Amino acid sequence: MRDVYVNFFPMQVLFGANASVLVQNNHNAPMGMGLGFAWEIHSIDWYPPPFADGASAIATFAISTRRGLTTMPVLTDKGTLAVFKTSLLWQTSGASYQVLPERTSWLPPVVLASPNMSLYAQVSATHASFNSKLVEARINFTMVELDKALYEELFQTWNLVG
Repeated sequence: MRDVYVNFFPMQVLFGANASVLVQNNHNAPMGMGLGFAWEIHSIDWYPPPFADGASAIATFAISTRRGLTTMPVLTDKGTLAVFKTSLLWQTSGASYQVLPERTSWLPPVVLASPNMSLYAQVSATHASFNSKLVEARINFTMVELDKALYEELFQTWNLVG
């Protein structure tokens, strides 16, 4: 079985009262090695909350197969699927805007078979416009059956993470 069309897996996390504190939300993805199929992830659409002018900071968002991390995952951490950073630039006059979504894409797609997915979010400095705001991401994937060759790809890519 191989999907022809892309499926969507939405993820959300809510910033707390202080956006500089790391937040995460765990999501259970309906896949896994034990179920006999995996996802080919083609892209991730990132939807950071709108931010106000007059501040400068870096907002970082990450998706990892590891739950309960106490520091923001980086790309070289085991289990990290993607990291997205956006700058909040100080603006003294005029209007600013964001074009959403921002997209992270892979060609060929990344194969993943872990049911554990966590969305992490943090801002580098206290930034009131992010406090108590929702961060959203959408994983765009197709499902594939796990065979020996795909299992070997998973091992090479993730060192059997998940």
